[in-house]
Amino acid sequence: MGTHSYVKLAMEAVHYYLLKGELLPCPSPL
Repeated sequence: MGTHSYVKLAMEAVHYYLLKGELLPCPSPL
């Protein structure tokens, strides 16, 4: 109740950023 949610949110945020516009030269930080 908290950790999992936070992880999922972070993953979604990263995915959204990558889809919105590839700002970073690397394909993925993970």
